[in-house]
Amino acid sequence: MNITPASQTTEDALNELVELQNRVAPDLARIAELEKFLKALDPGKYTTGALDLTVSRSGRFSKKRFAEAFPPETHPQFYKTTVEPDVKTIAPAVKEQFTDYYDNRIKIS
Repeated sequence: MNITPASQTTEDALNELVELQNRVAPDLARIAELEKFLKALDPGKYTTGALDLTVSRSGRFSKKRFAEAFPPETHPQFYKTTVEPDVKTIAPAVKEQFTDYYDNRIKIS
């Protein structure tokens, strides 16, 4: 991993980042194609030489569809009551006090 020297400018860093992204773009596109092909295989385990591939179904529980089929008013046993702050009603200055910040995001346009 290269550490950016203090003498490197923002322009240098941005240009290098764009150059590297352009260089790896074809490889990333090929990786996406191969993953799409492999994900389309029937679920199961595949062995080729020294490599094993496991394909499994991916899913997410649909809370919305479940609530439509089993409304909380008529099926309260399937639900838990939670207390959560309504962030939309909290003043920005107060929200700022309770905001955890992580890495900055960047957008190149």
